[in-house]
Amino acid sequence: MKILINAVSARLGGGQTYIRNLLSLDRYEGVEAIYILKSEGLLITKHKQVFEILVKDAIVKSPFIRAFWENISIPNYISELDIDVYFCPGGSLNYVPGKIKGKEIKSVITFQNMLPLDYIQVLKYGISKMRLRNIILKYVFRKSMKAADLVIFLSEFAMVQAQLLCKGRIKKKVLIPHGIEVTDYKAHKEMPVCCPDTPYLLYVSTLDVYKSQKEVVIAFAKLKEEKLFQYKLVLAGESYLPYKKEVDKLINTLGISDDVIMTGHVNKKELEKLYGNAAINIFASQTENCPFILLEAMASGRPVLSSNMSPMPEIAGDTVLYFDPRDSDDLANSINKYLENPELMEENARKARMKVSDFSLKHAALKTWKAITSI
Repeated sequence: MKILINAVSARLGGGQTYIRNLLSLDRYEGVEAIYILKSEGLLITKHKQVFEILVKDAIVKSPFIRAFWENISIPNYISELDIDVYFCPGGSLNYVPGKIKGKEIKSVITFQNMLPLDYIQVLKYGISKMRLRNIILKYVFRKSMKAADLVIFLSEFAMVQAQLLCKGRIKKKVLIPHGIEVTDYKAHKEMPVCCPDTPYLLYVSTLDVYKSQKEVVIAFAKLKEEKLFQYKLVLAGESYLPYKKEVDKLINTLGISDDVIMTGHVNKKELEKLYGNAAINIFASQTENCPFILLEAMASGRPVLSSNMSPMPEIAGDTVLYFDPRDSDDLANSINKYLENPELMEENARKARMKVSDFSLKHAALKTWKAITSI
């Protein structure tokens, strides 16, 4: 069997991590060759069964140019490489193969991005390209899920929402949550370079309208009013610039600019140290599918405070404290609850690390390839 992976849309953290995890196995049973269309920014481990095909940045960066290019180029790749399965991990099946030269080509997608299905969050972008992009993506995702021979879902929550969107018209589906290498994450003694040697609360995530960084900053400012609160707040991740400007302005208005650190992008090794040294890891997103960040925080050996919105409870169970990410008072109270109860912090940190062992990277990759080859 020959498989063509269209990974040109994997330009940022979660999308690239998914591809790298998927291609982390020593051997791919039942597969003759895997061809992957990718940008230069996506680095994967060399493997004798995997062949990389680089795509120009001008095509990768524009979703409209990319969609046009896919309809023109993908049929040629499928024909020339004698492909059996066309796999789109990003969820957008802009080109539906069907039969090529009399051969039936199967198609597979992974549904990863819940944002376009959350109308409340999309509205937060106002009149902007991002809002238009998410409206279009909702249509594209619905069309793709109906057309694909197999849809891989990452959470029960996403599966239910997608079936409602598609009115049950999904041919075949399978549930395979993300996997991580738990041993990469642990309580660290070595401090990260991007953070001062002082106690801190950590929130790892792209600064964006649905990630609630503003609510986290407000909660932190309320805690700083207490003279004995000696913690810093670290916000780690890249930014949607219009929202970052709002967060910057809020920090300055609240007079806490000396206590909030924005790191920007952090490489994996430094990120592991950030997680492992945090007093508390916070995850305040309002819409997700199966966030790597929550799994990584759970694996860090440090206590986690998580958004109570689905699918977070489905993933973390009873191993974290939950709060309403729209309510800064609720978050501030939850932080205090942890800090006043070191035993609870230690117990939840231990339970979370045990729980996340269920999300094995190797198991997720094996199950994914088994599902793909089964069609």
